[in-house]
Amino acid sequence: MSWHELMLQVLFLLLLCIRYTRQQDVPPNAMPYPQFFLQPQKQSVKREMTTTIDCGAYGGIGNLTYTFFKGDSPQYNMMSRLKSVEADPDTQISSYFIPKVSSEDAAYYQCVVSDDAGVIIYSNVIYLQVVDNYLTRGFPVLEDRLLLSTARLHVLRCKMPASNPPALPRWFKDNVPINQDDENMFVSHGTGVIEGENINIGDLVMFALNFEHDGMYTCAAYNYQLDDGSNQIDVAYYNVTIGTSGDIGEFSSQEVIVSELKVNVGEAGYLFCGGIGNPAPTTKFLTVSPTLPGVLGPATSKGTSSILVTVPASLTSTPNDYYAVCQVGNSYYTAKLVVVEPLINSVDSVTFDDTVTAPIMYYTDRDTPPLTLSCDTTLDGGGDRPAKQWFKNGLVWNMGPYHETDLNSGFDLIANDVRAEDSGVYQCKAFSNVLAVYRTQVLCVVQKLSIETVSPTLTEYEGRSKKLVCTIRGSPAPVMTWSLQNKVLESSDNIKITHNSLVYPYTTTVEIINIALSDTGQYVCGAHSSIPPYDGNYSWEDNVSATIKFKVQAPASVTTPNITVLSFAGKELVIQCTTYGEPKPSVPQWAHQDIVLSSIEGVREITNQEYSQGFVSTLKLFSVSLGSQGNYTCSSWNYVNVNETSSVKISVPVISPISVSAPTSVEIERNVEEKITCVATGHPPAKLVSWFFNDEAVTENINTTLSEQELTSVLTVTPLTLGDAGSYRCESSNNYKDNFYNDSTTVSAVYVEPVEIAASLQEMTGVYGKSLTLSCTATGYPLPDEIVWESRGYLVQDTNIDIISSLDLTTNSLLSQLVIKEVVYSNERTYNCSASNFFKSERRSDFDTVDVTVEYPVKVRTYSKYAYNNKGKAVDVTCEIEGKPPPAKINWYFSGYPGQDITQSQYYSFNIVQRNNIMNATLRINELSPALIGDYNCSASNLVDGIRYRDSRVVNVEIVRRVIVGVLTGIKSVPKGTEANLTCSGEGVPPPSPQDIKWVFQEEELPSYSLKYLMEISEERIYKINSVLRISDVQLEDEGMYTCRFSNIDKTNSSYMDEKTIQLIVQVPVEVSFNSTDPIELYEGLSTTLTCNIFGKPAPYMVTWIRSRTGEELESNSIFDISSTNTSNGEMITSLLTVKAMSLDLEGSYECSSENMLSSGRVVRTPAYKKILRVQDVTVVPNSIAVPGIVMSLSRLVCSATGVPTPGPVTWKYISRKGNRDVVESDQYTITQEKFFDDSRSLYTKIESTLTIKTVRWADKGSYECTSMNIVNGEEKTSSALTTLNVGYPVSINSDTAETLQTLLGNQVGTLSVPLYGYPPPTIIWSKDNDPLSSDSFTNKYIPVEEYSGVTQLTYSTVTLATGGNYTITANNTVHNITRSVTFKLTVEVYFTPSITVDTTREVPVMSTGKIPCTVTSLPAASHVVWYYNGTDLEKVGSPNKYTVEEMVVDVGGDMAVSTRNLVIKQAGMEDQGRYTCKAAVFITDRLYYATANVDVTVVSAVVVSSNTVNVEASVGVEVNLTCNAHGWPQPKQIMWYHNDSNTVVTSSPNRQIIDEVISYKQIRSVIWIKQMSPDLMGKYECRGSNIVLGSMKTDKAIISVFKERMEEVGNAITSKETLIIGVLAAIILVVILGVLLLLVFRHRKKKRDKEEYEKLKRDVIPQTIGADTTLKADKERVGLIQLDPGHPDKPYTEVEYVELDPRVYKSDYLGKKFQPMPRKKRGSDYAVIDTKLEDSNDRLI
Repeated sequence: MSWHELMLQVLFLLLLCIRYTRQQDVPPNAMPYPQFFLQPQKQSVKREMTTTIDCGAYGGIGNLTYTFFKGDSPQYNMMSRLKSVEADPDTQISSYFIPKVSSEDAAYYQCVVSDDAGVIIYSNVIYLQVVDNYLTRGFPVLEDRLLLSTARLHVLRCKMPASNPPALPRWFKDNVPINQDDENMFVSHGTGVIEGENINIGDLVMFALNFEHDGMYTCAAYNYQLDDGSNQIDVAYYNVTIGTSGDIGEFSSQEVIVSELKVNVGEAGYLFCGGIGNPAPTTKFLTVSPTLPGVLGPATSKGTSSILVTVPASLTSTPNDYYAVCQVGNSYYTAKLVVVEPLINSVDSVTFDDTVTAPIMYYTDRDTPPLTLSCDTTLDGGGDRPAKQWFKNGLVWNMGPYHETDLNSGFDLIANDVRAEDSGVYQCKAFSNVLAVYRTQVLCVVQKLSIETVSPTLTEYEGRSKKLVCTIRGSPAPVMTWSLQNKVLESSDNIKITHNSLVYPYTTTVEIINIALSDTGQYVCGAHSSIPPYDGNYSWEDNVSATIKFKVQAPASVTTPNITVLSFAGKELVIQCTTYGEPKPSVPQWAHQDIVLSSIEGVREITNQEYSQGFVSTLKLFSVSLGSQGNYTCSSWNYVNVNETSSVKISVPVISPISVSAPTSVEIERNVEEKITCVATGHPPAKLVSWFFNDEAVTENINTTLSEQELTSVLTVTPLTLGDAGSYRCESSNNYKDNFYNDSTTVSAVYVEPVEIAASLQEMTGVYGKSLTLSCTATGYPLPDEIVWESRGYLVQDTNIDIISSLDLTTNSLLSQLVIKEVVYSNERTYNCSASNFFKSERRSDFDTVDVTVEYPVKVRTYSKYAYNNKGKAVDVTCEIEGKPPPAKINWYFSGYPGQDITQSQYYSFNIVQRNNIMNATLRINELSPALIGDYNCSASNLVDGIRYRDSRVVNVEIVRRVIVGVLTGIKSVPKGTEANLTCSGEGVPPPSPQDIKWVFQEEELPSYSLKYLMEISEERIYKINSVLRISDVQLEDEGMYTCRFSNIDKTNSSYMDEKTIQLIVQVPVEVSFNSTDPIELYEGLSTTLTCNIFGKPAPYMVTWIRSRTGEELESNSIFDISSTNTSNGEMITSLLTVKAMSLDLEGSYECSSENMLSSGRVVRTPAYKKILRVQDVTVVPNSIAVPGIVMSLSRLVCSATGVPTPGPVTWKYISRKGNRDVVESDQYTITQEKFFDDSRSLYTKIESTLTIKTVRWADKGSYECTSMNIVNGEEKTSSALTTLNVGYPVSINSDTAETLQTLLGNQVGTLSVPLYGYPPPTIIWSKDNDPLSSDSFTNKYIPVEEYSGVTQLTYSTVTLATGGNYTITANNTVHNITRSVTFKLTVEVYFTPSITVDTTREVPVMSTGKIPCTVTSLPAASHVVWYYNGTDLEKVGSPNKYTVEEMVVDVGGDMAVSTRNLVIKQAGMEDQGRYTCKAAVFITDRLYYATANVDVTVVSAVVVSSNTVNVEASVGVEVNLTCNAHGWPQPKQIMWYHNDSNTVVTSSPNRQIIDEVISYKQIRSVIWIKQMSPDLMGKYECRGSNIVLGSMKTDKAIISVFKERMEEVGNAITSKETLIIGVLAAIILVVILGVLLLLVFRHRKKKRDKEEYEKLKRDVIPQTIGADTTLKADKERVGLIQLDPGHPDKPYTEVEYVELDPRVYKSDYLGKKFQPMPRKKRGSDYAVIDTKLEDSNDRLI
């Protein structure tokens, strides 16, 4: 048994063991592996809120386990396990709950799900963002009033709460933002000390208040954090009252200020008493004791009152205490003055602390030294000579070198150079042995900030720690911050931030602990300092920052969530790997079984999601097949490990869970055989298919076959009864390792019979108005879903018909009833009932019919309600009778003979015509006379359903009469504009028809219907018709005579006509109008006439003119002239009002009115108005001809337009040489139009237009034309004016393109560029490391780009290391008398591209080791150095025994980094020589710079000299050739010959010639040709060769001895030896030929015997059709042939030897559970051999 047969046997036993020892129930329709239906989603969550991370999956084997992971990176291997959370049993969702979100929860999260089979799936990675969208209330809300005094400085605190981003303060007074320009208060944006008060950011500082500052003060803290850009605000309220106490206006007491003063004798002093309150208290001095010759000062203004008593300097008497009594309000207070003698000896020291004055503000950018601090404190009057001393911050101050004191001015302190560190509290002390006096002053030096860093670029490896330090100089002490990627940094577990704001210069440090890749970025240290406007309006603010580019490096690494991923055939496979490193690793590369993969549409897709440290690469196979299994490799690299590729291997086994398929249902018919086929497909293949009927096992009538991965089972069913119908289920399974996969399917066996249907009655009769029911019954299996009723080819669908169906389970039939709720005529028809069912997959149908007949009561109808003819003529009266059954008799009755049937009378004839169920009965009056006119009644009846029904109709008969017309009135009067109704009537036999009624106006027939006319006709009785003509909106043209005309026609077509006339009169109320409603526009002094037109019916009277402005009635005079004219009938009046000379006083409206009386007695008066304007052409004037503008600020241009009528809106146009453009409202421009109303003229006479340019741009510079117009007397008047916007551009840095860090390459021309804005062009100064640059070392120029912008460039002809450093660019310009200066800090880094130093040529001795160094000089150090040979990377050739590239050694001790990497060649051979290339790369500012150098390696070997023979025997006189070869590299130049130890070189002669030749590139040959040997030429010959190896000469030699010839027999012996060798070789060849011939004969005979045996046994072998079985008819214990593929009988059989088999094996079906061991393959044969022995000739063999 071979080894592979043994392995199959072991696998077979293992499968049997697993099959019978472990069973796992898997739901038949369960998903064989878990899948997500809900994955975690990215969230932004407010701090201190709650949130959940949800994850849901389904499928898999057994229970699902949910585990949540968290980390600072999306890489799986960088996350830590949180916890496992069970899923909700109802929703199957697992939720990780965070009860109170904090900043620590901001991280990456992932959900991992696994089942009991160990299958693991990974969700997407999401980031939880924690935001501060609200502020922590860090200050109280004050409800009580805060009472402030005007006498002191006050600070309202507003502590800014901690928030992200930082909160900003905003103050409001009475809900109005506080103006920063208010000189009595300001909002602090910094920290400091004012009058002893510590001021913080956000405080409202209030001083010099008055009572106008009463109100509600609100502090709001806000930030802009939320994703939607909204802000969140917290507020605190201060209700501030300026005063002392109590309610406003009712103080019970006041705040009182009194003085207590000590003065020396002879000095001046004062007594002060004052009160503050709301309202102000009354203050006055009542008495001063003792009396002082003081001068009383006046009381002060609103809210305060005070009074002074000035004490003169004449107090020289004995010291006394003086008291002054003052009254403030209703209270009394005492002020005290103490006069003392100076230098009282009994007192050792008296100290006076003078009040600290306001701080002295010194701005270094605007103030110039020296600065003097006054020391005017003096001591007079005895004692020792007073001394003076200066103190700073409470300590004795030793002045610096740039300070001095001026003794002449009272020891004033003079600072010749004021610096930031000079800020502080200064005290000048004047003292003696008895008294000391201090003068205190606060100096605040304001100096622009500057900031420095140790290095602009720092690099560190992951996992270490690093400190970044910034040094700040300037004053006041700044607020220092750190930010990373525009996000403010705060101290945390891995970030430690310290600020030194106590020791000057100030420093700020950020220490990064346990560095991660996420720490890479631009760290910005910033400093902010500000001073509010203490002195005047000058405020100061400064911001500086410096950037440190910090880079973290890490070698590339590749990780994967799971190294084994189970996949399923036909399903989608997704595997992932994550690369990590800095610089970012290369894009991952996928390989399957070492074959590189790429995306193929529809087959596989490789996606790479890039993140900051690498890629998350996903390989997706859209449909897994068995060929997809194997190992998948994901690899990547970066420059840190450039010589090493990181990879991870993922194993993917592929299985195909068993899938069972069968028809969902089959139809079975009684006594008809039906086969049900079930196919089980899967990998590994299924072993067994089981059948169940109604959950009971079926074991008979089953046939099973196997092919490839499909197992087919056929079950035969022969039903006898309905009970054989039911549910058949086939089940199968396969397994992979410990996981079993089951599947099943159910086949529904449905018993069927064809449908049959029958109606209960074939014919039925219905009664009109009653119900009728039709019935049909259907049978069959399956039972039809419904019975369909049809009639005349259509479905029965009628609201009068109900269809009711019911199921009879006893007879298994369906009953359908069609119920006609009320039978009508149309129900008389044939109804079809039909039904169908599916029988044997096709629809079978059956139907039956029911004929319905309808009976209904009689109905009588007439064609007209009257009949007529001329007297003596015949008249026919007809009625129509319908009924079923038809009526037996029709009766006619006449009103002249009540109750008598007149059909038999001699005056009448009677006729009946019948059509279907309709009868026409005609009664003829033979000769019409007055006795026979009247009503005739037609009557009929029939019997329906046992009830008699009767119906009748009446027709009136008349003799012809001509029409007669009548009207109600002949005259109709209506007001104009109303509706007129004209009415008339006509009577005759026959009555006039509508078309015979006409209205005529002005000989024209009027339409019966139009917008103007509407003719209405109504029947008053049978023969009388009324007609009304409605005329809408009556006008004068409608007045006149209207004729109403009627006509009728008798049976002889004779026409009769009659008519009447109605007169319509239109009345018009008085109408007053002017020729035009437009105002009359008139220039000063001109005349005009107003024409007033009056019309009315009846004629108008009393025309009146009234001036509306004064209300006076006008008459002809020197100012006005009035005249009127009338038409002949008086209905039209024209009145003229002439204004003789126009003036402003005559401007206004004038009223013309008149009246008339209508026929109704109503008097109508109507006025009309006309306005006269004194006009003025429009004039446009700009408020300023030239307007200054500054870029990025707001500017306004104003123009005014005056004129009458009111000027139109002012339009603006920008005027330039390039073209004009209209200026309209936009985001950039706002145009306002303000009208000014002239009350005296009651109209607008002026428009002022303001063009606001919200943000001035350079393009806005130029002239603007403002234009307006008005229309005077129909003529357009236009006026324009120009105003110019002079735009200046304060100098600024183009922050969009300016780079604070610029890089120069060493030993090259280097240019530093900074883009600037500014107009006029700025003046630019460059300095380096705070020292001005010398013009000798660079070229500096300003290159204009636009009129307002340019680039300042500093160019070095050769960049050196000294070029790097910190540069400062100072630019300034003056715009509209305002000087603007900006400073730009620029850090310059100098790098050097790599340069390589190598030996261009190198010699390596053959078979030795050679080391070739490659030295790279650069800055920074080379990132990698690679050796190549013939274009191949020697580190990747896989020959470590041949080539070794040593690790790179980097020396950074000097100014430049020196990187050395050696190439070692081991056991050098000639194949190793050639050109080797050293390639180096340096990473400079995100770019690689390369350098290469070539080394030509030569493998050298010392010369080796050899000869063909050592001894040569020759006879005298014969020709002799001596040959010598020299090998070596470099090639030996020449072989030198020497004879008999002589040092003389042998040269050619006539008898001895030397022949030199080159054999190859490393071998030469030299031959001495002795033409005739002589004794003197015999002896020892020495040939020498040499070459130069490694700089030294290498030499070798060979010796050839020439002797006289030996004896003859020696020569014969040599000849016999050569002959023997030839004979042996010939014998060997002959033996080989004979062996080959014998082998060919043997093979031919064997092939012939095999063919005979094959033909003999071929007849005994009968192939089987099932599986691979073969039945043999052969004898026992013999050798035969077996055909392994019975499906191809044309294939030859192979020889087998039979052995005994286990009957349980060879008699079992091939589709069963046992397996025959694999046959051995016969050596040299293409067919398999089975060793077997059969027990009988009919046994089956697998």
